[in-house]
Amino acid sequence: MQTKSAEAPFWEKAVGVVGLLLVLSVLGILLYEALQPQTAPELVAQVQSTVRQQGGYLVQINASNHGQATAAGVLIEGSLYAAGDSAQPVETAQTTLDYVPDQSERSGGLLFEHDPSQYELRLQVKGFADP
Repeated sequence: MQTKSAEAPFWEKAVGVVGLLLVLSVLGILLYEALQPQTAPELVAQVQSTVRQQGGYLVQINASNHGQATAAGVLIEGSLYAAGDSAQPVETAQTTLDYVPDQSERSGGLLFEHDPSQYELRLQVKGFADP
């Protein structure tokens, strides 16, 4: 009587090696991310578009976080200034984004009564909270 060897087939070994490589890769990525320095959120707001609506104008904005930390309750203010008059804004609108994760973007909108294309629109991130 002959006995078969207990050696695993090639495909079984190949799947085991691929699985080991996947696990080691994931652990390496997690370790790399954990060792990166944590920086404060770096928030930038930009105008995406302006849309006329009944009763006013919607300015769609995009907030980008270039930092290494999430920002919650991000307050963005938009102000319309008359040409040559930077002392007092003609109109101001605000919006709050629930959160902007690190290295990502979120969208929102500001509503104005005056046409933003007739004025200088300035966006400013006014504040945020740590989640």
